[in-house]
Amino acid sequence: MSDCKFEFGLTGTAEETKEKIIGGIEKNNGEIEFSDEEGKFTIKHPLATIGGKIIISESGLEVQITEKPVFIPCEMIKSEVEKFFTK
Repeated sequence: MSDCKFEFGLTGTAEETKEKIIGGIEKNNGEIEFSDEEGKFTIKHPLATIGGKIIISESGLEVQITEKPVFIPCEMIKSEVEKFFTK
């Protein structure tokens, strides 16, 4: 399993971004737990489980993927994660 790390700018406040991420992960059969501005998540898919950590600050969002199958490229995960908080 390989690790991935992405950074994004915020399109709203930290709290708005947090709410969008929680909704996006839960809609995609996932679980997320936040403590202040840091969260851990797991998304279960029939073919794979993806897990990681999210850190939200006023300057941006950092996503660290710590659990993923080798056959799923980081760029694919990045584009999917971005959808959780940009819509």
